[in-house]
Amino acid sequence: MEKLKAFMKEVFCKAILFLIISVSAFSGQYKDALVNRMRDFRSSVFANVSKGNDFEQKEALRKMEKEWDKELNIVYQKIMKIANPVTKNKLRNAQRAWIKFRNSEIENSYYVNNPDGGSMGVLFSLYTAAKLTEERTVYLAEIYDCLLYTSPS
Repeated sequence: MEKLKAFMKEVFCKAILFLIISVSAFSGQYKDALVNRMRDFRSSVFANVSKGNDFEQKEALRKMEKEWDKELNIVYQKIMKIANPVTKNKLRNAQRAWIKFRNSEIENSYYVNNPDGGSMGVLFSLYTAAKLTEERTVYLAEIYDCLLYTSPS
């Protein structure tokens, strides 16, 4: 009986170890690929941008925000395809709240960082839009990875 208990304990420990390794091997795959892809995109967008050229910087930030927004919509739709109805509803409500927050932050960044007006306010607001959209997209990618590798198939 002791041999059986020892054997079962060993099998159980190996099974737990296998599950931990399996989950860690798969978790973050979508997010990691997204971050790598966007790092490469960022490098290409900012490759020829002059530091003192506001116009080029603004155009690069617009491209970054547009690409992050495209990725955000892709991962959002991926989540909505696999999530249960309760999660879908909560995510939809959270996303609507986040959009309001983002828009408010963009507007605030223009005025708070640029109280005297001028073209720098636009640069601040474009940076804020790109940064917040990037953060939200990565967050949604983490949710997607979690759902993808923990939900029953």
